[in-house]
Amino acid sequence: MERKLHIGGRQVAPGWEILDVFAGGHVDHVGNANDLSRFPDGSFDEIYASHVVEHLDYKDELLRTLTEWCRVLRPGGVLRVSVPDIDI
Repeated sequence: MERKLHIGGRQVAPGWEILDVFAGGHVDHVGNANDLSRFPDGSFDEIYASHVVEHLDYKDELLRTLTEWCRVLRPGGVLRVSVPDIDI
């Protein structure tokens, strides 16, 4: 069974699990985007993150977070990142 993780998602979509720092009716997993330790290596076939990366410290936090996201992706999995507010 394919698993997909939407980090910071706000809308429920079929087949996607949502991880967000704040609890809510649409959230499957409450936690920080840079700590996916609750998931074993290779847990997800796809990860999507929008409006998340621009909130990370690019000096230290960004590389550590992207490494963590890749850890939970299965080999050959897809990472989709959107950074619409990069100028901010």
